[in-house]
Amino acid sequence: MLKIAIVSGKGGAGKTSLSVMLSQYLWEKGEENLLVDLDVEEPNASLFFHGQKEAQKVKYKEIPSWQSDLCTFCGKCTKLCNFNALAMLPEQVLVFEELCHGCRACSDLCPTNALPMKEKEMGVMNIYKNQEMQLLEGLLNIGEQQAVPLIKQVKQESEQYGDQKGFTFFDAPPGTSCPMIEAVKDADYILLVSEATAFGLNDMKLTVDTLREIDKPFGVVVNKSTSEQNLITEYCRADDVPVVANVPYSQVFARAYARGRLGEGMDEQLTDAMKAIYEHLMEKLTV
Repeated sequence: MLKIAIVSGKGGAGKTSLSVMLSQYLWEKGEENLLVDLDVEEPNASLFFHGQKEAQKVKYKEIPSWQSDLCTFCGKCTKLCNFNALAMLPEQVLVFEELCHGCRACSDLCPTNALPMKEKEMGVMNIYKNQEMQLLEGLLNIGEQQAVPLIKQVKQESEQYGDQKGFTFFDAPPGTSCPMIEAVKDADYILLVSEATAFGLNDMKLTVDTLREIDKPFGVVVNKSTSEQNLITEYCRADDVPVVANVPYSQVFARAYARGRLGEGMDEQLTDAMKAIYEHLMEKLTV
């Protein structure tokens, strides 16, 4: 199983539509694959999937629960916490659940076991299926502050669904913060989607720097391109960044997208772009 993460420096670059199109293209070629929506704060791959929800699994994270009868107010827990999730008062230890990262340091190192961990619901994982494709979707609860724990759990569970398939595609959160890092850190290869605008170039540069910092192999897909020569391809040529494909701008596809029917907008040029991406992945990963 090859894990491919699809990222973008900004929202709206076309990351999700590319993820769905690429997954669909491979299914039409007879290549089984799994699509995983890890943009858990605002997942939308299911809007284009047109399958039935087969199951929903509630996901939990662990947070400490202060036990007043066991606490000696030694203060060790507050000194250990790097996230300021605990506060020591004269007669109480406050636990700020939204700040807790579930590292267990306070619980495991408390000398009197006064901070046992408890489960707190943080979101769900939805499982969709149509006649061919399968989609896993993480969905964070409204008001939940941290996306990383849910992304981690959905990735772990995707292992059992994708173990017999050639590819698993991770539709990652946009940007370069912790949720994106968690989504891509186990990927074999990363497709960086950018649009040929000044904003797209600026955010793509940030993403390129991030991916190089964490030492992940990647290539760029230029989306909504009107020419083979543009801001993105010029930058990539100058900075030795591989350009995997130019996905052409298409009004037909835009209309199909607005209806949630990506397949209806797949003309010959878009199909050729998906083919170029697939051949690039095979060349990079099956050696």
